[in-house]
Amino acid sequence: MDKTRQAIQQFFTDLWQRFNADWLPALTSYFLLILQWLQDNPVVTLLLSAAILLLGCWMVRKGIREGWSFARLFWTIVLFLLGFAGILVVVHSI
Repeated sequence: MDKTRQAIQQFFTDLWQRFNADWLPALTSYFLLILQWLQDNPVVTLLLSAAILLLGCWMVRKGIREGWSFARLFWTIVLFLLGFAGILVVVHSI
């Protein structure tokens, strides 16, 4: 049992080190590239944010009419956060 636990710990340690060495820099660079594009194109960002917020409003309407589930509530919150985050990116870049 102890060897199994040590093997699992070693596996996750190796996985975490590989994530930090290989994947994290790539994910960070992609995130910064997308953020820079959003800041360079404020009109497109606002239109995208408006579309995401409208989709969030549609989810609220659907939830009111058909009832709420965990997935519907989760995606509604995610949509509103993404929509307002896009607006904040534009406001911050002005």
